Amino acid sequence: MQNTNPEVRRDRLSIILRILETACTPIKKTHILYQAGINYYQLSRYLNLLVREGMIEQISEPYLSYRTTEKGHVLLKLFSSKEIGMIHKGIMSDRKPESNLSSNSLLSEFALKGL
Repeated sequence: MQNTNPEVRRDRLSIILRILETACTPIKKTHILYQAGINYYQLSRYLNLLVREGMIEQISEPYLSYRTTEKGHVLLKLFSSKEIGMIHKGIMSDRKPESNLSSNSLLSEFALKGL
């Protein structure tokens, strides 16, 4: 389970990946909020961004919910949580320079700097 301790700071990419993982099946906004460990204001901003970028879609049946799109699944596959953790720890230094990107450069590459 994700550590939701408010003293632990997470970067934008890890929050986005957590939201995308949570929404692999249709899920209500409040469930995303609790599972991602963010507040309502943050959730609204992230969902707006992800919907705008086509990574999450809003569906209305059988109830108002959100679901990760194919584009969102591609992002999840590219940047698994395990790989992101290894990048932050510097373990992947033997990879090619273009693969060893910081989360900030990943965010800018995917136009996710708007948060």
